[in-house]
Order: sequence, then C-alpha cells, then structure tokens
Amino acid sequence: MRNIAIKDISIFDSALGKMVEGQSVMVTGESITKVGDSSDIDSGSEDRVIDGTGKFLIPGMIDLHVHLSFTHSLMKNFEREMLRRKDAWWAYTALKNAQEYLKYGFTTLRGCGSSKHLASLKEAFNEGMFRGPRLKLALRTIGQLGNQELYGPQEWIDVSKTQGVSGVEGVIAAVRERKSEGSDHIKTTTTGGVLHGKESDVNRTLWREDELKAMVSETERLGMYVAAHAHTDQGIREASLAGVRSIEHGTMMSEETIDEMVKRNTYLVPTQSAGTFIDRADESVKKQLPPEVIKKWKFVSSKMVESHKIAFEKGVIIGLGTDAPVAGEHCHSPLELQLMIRNVGMTPAQALQAATINAAKVMRMEEQIGNIREGYSADFSIVNKNPLEDISVLSQEDTFEKVFIKGNSA
Repeated sequence: MRNIAIKDISIFDSALGKMVEGQSVMVTGESITKVGDSSDIDSGSEDRVIDGTGKFLIPGMIDLHVHLSFTHSLMKNFEREMLRRKDAWWAYTALKNAQEYLKYGFTTLRGCGSSKHLASLKEAFNEGMFRGPRLKLALRTIGQLGNQELYGPQEWIDVSKTQGVSGVEGVIAAVRERKSEGSDHIKTTTTGGVLHGKESDVNRTLWREDELKAMVSETERLGMYVAAHAHTDQGIREASLAGVRSIEHGTMMSEETIDEMVKRNTYLVPTQSAGTFIDRADESVKKQLPPEVIKKWKFVSSKMVESHKIAFEKGVIIGLGTDAPVAGEHCHSPLELQLMIRNVGMTPAQALQAATINAAKVMRMEEQIGNIREGYSADFSIVNKNPLEDISVLSQEDTFEKVFIKGNSA
C-alpha cells in the first residue's frame, strides 16, 4: 500500500493547544501511522510526498449541531419551500450541504434532528459511493407532545406528531425506534424553542424527571447518548442531573447549574451564530417570522453571550456547533470559531480545540478523530495560513490547500 508522507510542516496539536513546528506525518490507508520530527521520519521511494514547508496541518474540524436536510431559504420562505418540494428533495439537499463542509476543513458533522433519509446518506459516504464527511446522526428528535402548536401543511403536522411522545414507556419506545432507524445518538428538547412555534416557550421545561431519566438510561443501554436542546436554567440543570451528554444552546445558566455541569462533565454546544442571528438578520427573514418568535429570539440573544462566557471561565468543556442553517446557509461554522473568541473569551487555540478535540470528546471519539496522532483517522487539512494568528482565515475557502478524510484528499 502506497503511503502519503507530509514533510516539514507545522502541526496543530489539539491536546496541547499549540502549533508544533518541523513535523512530518505518515499516512497508510485511512490511518495516521507516524507523527514526529521531520528528521525522524523517512519516506520510501514509492511514497507520495507532500512538501509542507511554510504550511500548517490542522485536525479535521467537527460541527456538532447541523440540520443537513434544511436550508436557510426554507426559514425565509417556509410556505413556498414546503409546498413545492417533494419529500426526496431534502435528501439531495442534505447530500449537497454535507459535501460543502469539506471545502472548509470540516470532516465530521453531527446531525441534531433530520429525516430518516440521512441514515442512508451516512452509509453512502461510509462506503465511498459519494465523497463526503463522516456523519453521526440523531434522526427524528424526541420531543414532548404539547411543546408547541401544530401548524400546516398537513405533511409538516404529521412529521411533528411522530416526534412527540409521552410517558416513560413512550420515551423508551421512541429511543428504540430511533436506534432502529439508524440514529447514532438521541436529540431531545428539555425546554421550548425559538423557532419551534409561537406557543413554544423557551422558559418552559418539558419532561418529567422520570421521563428524562428513562430516556437517558435507555439511550446509554443501547450504546448511545442524549444531546438536549435547552434554553432556561431549570431545563439545563434537569438535563445535566439526568445524565445527558451535551447541552445544545444553553442560553440561561446560573452559576449553580454551571457548577453541576462541571461536576458531571456535561458538555456545552453554544450555537452562538444561531442564537444571536436575529441581531444581524435582514428584513426578509424577519418578515417571515411571527412577532412572538422575534421577541423570543431577541430575548435568547440578550442572555446567551454572558451565560456562555461564565460557563467557559468556570471550566465547562465547549464543543463547536452552529445549528446550521439557522444563521445562514450551511458552512458558516468558521463564524462560530470567531464568536467563541469575540464573545466567550477563548484564544484562537482554544476555539480550534472546541472544533477538534473537544468536539470529538462530546461524541466519545477522542481516540479516533480530533487530533493528529498515530493510530487516529487521517482526517486533517493542509492550510497555507496560520489560524492561531488569525482564526478568520478558516472562513476563506482558498486557505485550504488539501482536505483529507480517512487519508483521501477531498
């Protein structure tokens, strides 16, 4: 098997949070087989050699919260998009959206609510039918009946009904059903949401304690974990106490709840690009939204930044996630990196850790991806600018000279 040797390059060590100069990497098949000082790694005559002089190698980045079947235009033109598209359209949309992420060095995506079609898309990527990122999916969200009003068209009402369950037995059955459909983890909502409808209250908690604990218990029994959408402090605290692995959004966290998250190793996926989007949204978006939704969104935006800053300072581990395409079409993950620096107080190295090793930990994959180490999957990008000097370079497609996933150049 022909090896790939990348010589004389600076490598971002995500565990150490720093760039290490004068390194070389050897790839065999899908795996990294050697990493070390360039003087210690020799390439053979049959190896493919890439000169990395003056360039930088960063681990494949991870977005922990995407909805690949959806588009930003769906949010702006909901009636038109829903009424004029056949069901299979959204599967092709997901294929296109997923492939776009590779252009910006994102080699793994965690879906947090999608149609059942994506289980097949994941298999198609895994088997090499199409080139695309690694997908880890929560398919249909497990929600609570009564969280929001149901609104048409009828197809949308029917989908909403399949996501809503009640009672311990209903929750357990829903977890098993999602597992059988191909979900890798479970997405639930422990509070109301912004875009979930006029009657969905972000301050309302949704699950009884026995229901939420049953969900976590059954999910863990099946080798999965729960990611919980949560805005209000009580909903966040109840989710952490029940054993969910990650809090999505985490808008209003008291210091007591943050301390509980640190104690229980509950991760935070802030989605600041989505939470604060209303502050920079154009009028065409606002015209499509009910006034009640705009009011909720402004409220969430006003609370989110300070809450996340305190969580970071107190030691909550943060992984990058965007909730794309809420804040724009897919692939605005680099904006989330910038917001973590601007709003949360991270250094560029810490923001890059959030998108690599921290995100891998959230998915229990920190020994496979998220770093450039021997034995890890060969997921990484060669970039021609140092992101630790200016993280915004990662929003420029031409920064990425080559993006590798499982040793293959994308």
